[in-house]
Amino acid sequence: SPADERQFGVLYDINATAATLFEENLANSPEILSYLKKRGLKTETIKEFDLGLTLSGSDAMTVNLINRGFNVNDIVRAGLTIKTERGQYRDRFQRRIIFPIHNHFGKIVGFSGRILPDFDKEDVAKYLNTSETPIFNKSRLLYGFWQSKKFIRDEDSAFLVEGQMDFLLSWQDGVKNVAASSGTALTNDHLRVLRRSASKLILGFDPDEAGQRAADRSIDLAGTYDFTVSIASFGEFSDPAEAVRQKPGFLKSAVDNAHPAMEHYFRRYLAGDSLKTIDKRKKAIRLVLSKIKNIWSPVERSHWLQELSHRAGVPERELSAEMDQLGQGEGSPNPVEAKGEKRKLERQEL
Repeated sequence: SPADERQFGVLYDINATAATLFEENLANSPEILSYLKKRGLKTETIKEFDLGLTLSGSDAMTVNLINRGFNVNDIVRAGLTIKTERGQYRDRFQRRIIFPIHNHFGKIVGFSGRILPDFDKEDVAKYLNTSETPIFNKSRLLYGFWQSKKFIRDEDSAFLVEGQMDFLLSWQDGVKNVAASSGTALTNDHLRVLRRSASKLILGFDPDEAGQRAADRSIDLAGTYDFTVSIASFGEFSDPAEAVRQKPGFLKSAVDNAHPAMEHYFRRYLAGDSLKTIDKRKKAIRLVLSKIKNIWSPVERSHWLQELSHRAGVPERELSAEMDQLGQGEGSPNPVEAKGEKRKLERQEL
């Protein structure tokens, strides 16, 4: 209806106008442009993905948009302005580098803002996203996918990273089949989008403990969509962005030589003295079996049972019986349980 068209259309218009203003701010800030280039970004990448900068005033963007004819209530609905308890309006994004977030058809629906280095303090969120709006839901969108979906489809694989800088530097270094979850937990909606274009998923999460836990959750969930999942190893580098900055060309090799996800579990749970005592042995094997049980494909499950039997020295028949006694895996392909997993992941994001 015309009313619905206006309700959504004006939000797209506000975001597009704000993105242009943010871009102009960045173009007129040689200091921040120099900072981004030191972080490894080239001028063409900054322009291609519409990076921007917020103005210094607490309500500068709000006032600018009002002066361009937009209603302040619509600007609030677009997630760019916050109305305080005292009835004052202030910009949601202040002193931040701006990454516009496009929907999967290329329209700007929201923004992610990274605090400027001079204002990076413990009590300030490093990254701030647009609040949820009628056109923006972070659990459904993948950063950069509107640009990379053709490459993902052509290669039948998606390289999934955590943040915008990881995405931008991967893209810049020639890894075009990339998408970013923008620092949020991977969701069923993300996976449904990717599964329409690819059957292989390559995880590029940070190698720290938080990144490893995120990888565990993502492998389990992706297994329910029959993805062939693998994990890229960055060696001495902390993340894809650092790998590109320090050693251009390395990332492509890391992605091409990613190891199967179950290898990640074997290394994580069967290493060291994990098999030396019966208690440790039982716990470690059960952990790996719970991951194998999440795999959608019976053929793939059978393969990894055989591999586990070889590495743990336990007959495959006994492993299969042990796996049958485990509770249903948290990544069950059952649609009802999959919805429950989605709600759980969304709660983790809050």
